[in-house]
Amino acid sequence: MRILITGGAGFIGSHVCEQLLKKGHELIIADNMSTGIKSNVPSNCLFFNIDIKSEISLQALLRFTKKIDAVVHLAAQTQVSNSVANPEKDASENIIGLINVLEAMKQFNIPKIIFASSAAVYGNKEQIPIQEYSIPEPTSQYGTSKLSSEEYIKTYSRLYGIEYCIFRFSNVFGPRQNIDTGGVIAKFFDKINKNQTITIYGNGNQTRDFVYVKDVASAIEHSLDNITGTFNLSTGTETSINDLSDLIKEFKDFKIQFKPEKPGDIYKSSLCNKKLSCSRWKPSYSLKEALEETFNYTNGGKY
Repeated sequence: MRILITGGAGFIGSHVCEQLLKKGHELIIADNMSTGIKSNVPSNCLFFNIDIKSEISLQALLRFTKKIDAVVHLAAQTQVSNSVANPEKDASENIIGLINVLEAMKQFNIPKIIFASSAAVYGNKEQIPIQEYSIPEPTSQYGTSKLSSEEYIKTYSRLYGIEYCIFRFSNVFGPRQNIDTGGVIAKFFDKINKNQTITIYGNGNQTRDFVYVKDVASAIEHSLDNITGTFNLSTGTETSINDLSDLIKEFKDFKIQFKPEKPGDIYKSSLCNKKLSCSRWKPSYSLKEALEETFNYTNGGKY
């Protein structure tokens, strides 16, 4: 298949590229390099430095590349705190960019989109792990923009027959994660490797469902031919930040300071992945295995 990957020079995108290339797919990468890194892009991919918010640039790319079989849409603003501080920019990046992609898919007859959504669409839920039928109640502008994006995709599917696979990611981590825009694990490893004190916001009992980026890439590859619909992409395991820090201490000791929780952050989060696992996909890595690979990478080792 010939696949367009938006945000392909980014953290998740680069791993998706590697996974799809292993399976023999031909890849076209579109990235504005706001957080992407050119060295992340494999040399055997066709790369375009464009912003998908530019409808003209996106359509020019598709005229040049001609037939595309699917779009993996990863380009996004992903920071909850940034969405709270600047909701207009968050909506521009996450909603307007997606609309341009969907309009281009309609114009150039691209049949399927794989979309990176987020656990943030659910908000705070008492029943954990959260299932796909749970009513979305986002507590941040980021969660709202992702939920709106899902609805746009479903609308284009109803109107124009575009197939879709929406993945609601839990907390993705792994090698190449950007320290500034990445999650808690990337920030912890950066501080630990500099022998600095790590900061935990809140009491540390808040939980997350940490999924390794290689497992995310394998699920995206799996979705190209096998599934359509909306799926949680997760491990289905709830891990507290305190338990996470205890696991990391097995690699290297460090000091911790606690600060007040951030506005908009979800307290407890874990996503049920049974719907996706019924399609013959499941995570391959334990949290400890994935943490060790990521820690080795941050120290210049192989993973």
